[in-house]
Amino acid sequence: MTMKKQEEKEPQSWFVRHEGLVMGPLSNARIRHLLLDGELELSDQISPDKQSWQAIGRIPGVVPLQLRADAGDSEAQAKLAAREQAEARDIEQEKRFPLAALAISLLIVGGVVLYSLWFGMPDAIDTPECATPPAPGVNWRNCLINDLDVGAASLAGANLNSAVLRRAKLSATDLSNADLRYVNLSHADLRHAQLQDAAMVGANLQFADLRGADLSRADLRFADLSGSRIDDANLQHARLGSALWLDGRSCGDDSIGRCEIATE
Repeated sequence: MTMKKQEEKEPQSWFVRHEGLVMGPLSNARIRHLLLDGELELSDQISPDKQSWQAIGRIPGVVPLQLRADAGDSEAQAKLAAREQAEARDIEQEKRFPLAALAISLLIVGGVVLYSLWFGMPDAIDTPECATPPAPGVNWRNCLINDLDVGAASLAGANLNSAVLRRAKLSATDLSNADLRYVNLSHADLRHAQLQDAAMVGANLQFADLRGADLSRADLRFADLSGSRIDDANLQHARLGSALWLDGRSCGDDSIGRCEIATE
């Protein structure tokens, strides 16, 4: 039986057991994303029914093409090679039209210059200061900070938009009114953190410890809370529309203060 036929018969959603915690059901695409992001490992267990478990690495349909190729899968290697050839052809085609690209660039630059002369220069965007110590209002936008431990410092009103702060130690930290949109706080310690009125749209909170945290009025739409712990957390008036809940299921659009599981 070929690998293609095996993948066609595989379930489209799975339960996943990671570090003793079962979550799901998760789609094949979601599992592939978590593998590439390093949140899951090929040795983690997977099951369609919570009865029979096996390693993720044994199910080709949920393993990303890159990982399969690295493991010596000849079919995956062939697909990657074909993809690289196609990309090389695209690059070659782009090289054939440098004048067109140059003309477009000049038009864009000219448009910006004319706009600036007519309307004035736009306000400058604040430059992130990733080496700045933790303090209220600090700008860590897009920063990658390893082993963050703010101690007793406050991050109230801080700009952490799209920052990568995996496994950060933020227990009891004041993050009220902070910009946490699309921040990566997976596996972070956020016990008793103060997150009132925080903007957390699209935040990655996978496997984060939010026990006792104050999330009142926080905007958690589209956030990923799968695998996290929220015992005794305050979610009063928190917006949870389209967020991924602890078990990986999606919250309904009108979820406020609690996750109302979306119905298909």
